[in-house]
Amino acid sequence: MLVDRTDTDGRTGVRALLSEDTGTAAERAAELVERLHEDGYIEDYSQVAFLFKSTKESDDWAGQYVQALRDRDIPVHNPRNKAFLEQDEIRFALGAVIRVIDPEFDGASVPWVNLQGGVEDQVEEWATAFDGYVEEYNAWQLDDFVRRKQREIALADDGESLGFTILELLYRILSFDPFREWIEGSDRPDRGERLGRLTNLFDAFLSVAGAGYLEKSSNSNSVSTSFLGSFYWTFCGYLQAQDFDEPEDPHDQLPAGFVQVMTTHQAKGLEFPVVFTGNLDSEPWTSGTYWLEDQLEPYADIEPVGDVDDRAERDEVRRFYVSYSRAEEDLFLLGTEGGTSGLSLGYEANGNQLDEDWFSGERSVEDPDDFQRASRTA
Repeated sequence: MLVDRTDTDGRTGVRALLSEDTGTAAERAAELVERLHEDGYIEDYSQVAFLFKSTKESDDWAGQYVQALRDRDIPVHNPRNKAFLEQDEIRFALGAVIRVIDPEFDGASVPWVNLQGGVEDQVEEWATAFDGYVEEYNAWQLDDFVRRKQREIALADDGESLGFTILELLYRILSFDPFREWIEGSDRPDRGERLGRLTNLFDAFLSVAGAGYLEKSSNSNSVSTSFLGSFYWTFCGYLQAQDFDEPEDPHDQLPAGFVQVMTTHQAKGLEFPVVFTGNLDSEPWTSGTYWLEDQLEPYADIEPVGDVDDRAERDEVRRFYVSYSRAEEDLFLLGTEGGTSGLSLGYEANGNQLDEDWFSGERSVEDPDDFQRASRTA
């Protein structure tokens, strides 16, 4: 790409991609990224960044844009997405473990375990999803292994050692396809990294619960209900309560080959040839930070300027400024028609606030052809 060039007179570097709803905007943005790569406008997907206030993969934040990119098989790097437990490989592995240690889910209902609430819902969801994943990924050898272990538990005497720890069970499960392919393959290294993190979590749990062999329960067709109580409430409860980020390599935080998805705060100090930025409907938020500034003013070397609303508005303007100034070449503003805030679109040189009508003609992108035509005439 022609980055840092000086021949920018008459060239439009800022465009709006506004649609009737977020889903449509996401589809159009993903299609544009795909075309930019196919046509050689960008050499690598890592030259593209999507910036949001939060990268959590929900509909309110980055979710629909990330999904639209993935639907086109565009690799996405979004390590702080709070979606660790939503990934197939994690749900599949946890489901397999639960189906072995509590095959009929009756160990969860004994009085001293009494699994309930959100933890019960989450554990049942993992266990129930197992059969669907077996079919989806043709994991029949894994299915046979799980059934063998279930039979071993059913035939064991009460209190008999089963000869393996919960971590050893997980390792055995991960030795079967598709887990082995995910761990050893190079196409989706992120899956192997997630599974590595899951084993670390199991290891940490064992350091608290004890690393002894699992035993057959004398109260249900499962492993020891004493262990199940700890596993369900301590381990699964912890997983269910936490918003886990994805594994992130501190030595390669902007990996090649991936579209970068990050918060504006994460993007400070970085630049990308092409930037898409969302949350144009965002309004100033008067958080407790401003109240705290007022309370600490007599004791600290700070002098807050303006009231709470003024400071919140300035911070929102700064956030938009940081987002927009990350683009070296092309900036695309993502949003819904009629859904932009008064601060998000900026101002003209004379101080007049811009509106959506200003982003018309070559400043608007309905589909990739609009951008391609405009870029050829620049």
